[in-house]
Amino acid sequence: MHVATPGTPRSVEYVAAVVWGLAVWLCERGIDRLGVCADPRCPTAFLDDSSNRCRRFCSDRCATRHHVRAHRARHRATQP
Repeated sequence: MHVATPGTPRSVEYVAAVVWGLAVWLCERGIDRLGVCADPRCPTAFLDDSSNRCRRFCSDRCATRHHVRAHRARHRATQP
């Protein structure tokens, strides 16, 4: 299987191979495994590879930042 024509720049071949791999992965596991980060400040898309399809954030770091911001906002709201 060829994903690019002969003589195509190497970078184009890599991108074509990545897109092909993504298509195969999505066909095997389902389109519902593709998600967008739940943090409103983060537009990053991700592939949910968890066993129960529960991933909401693109990374642990992004989830932590989101939860810390929410905690600080709740704390500020309770302060006089």
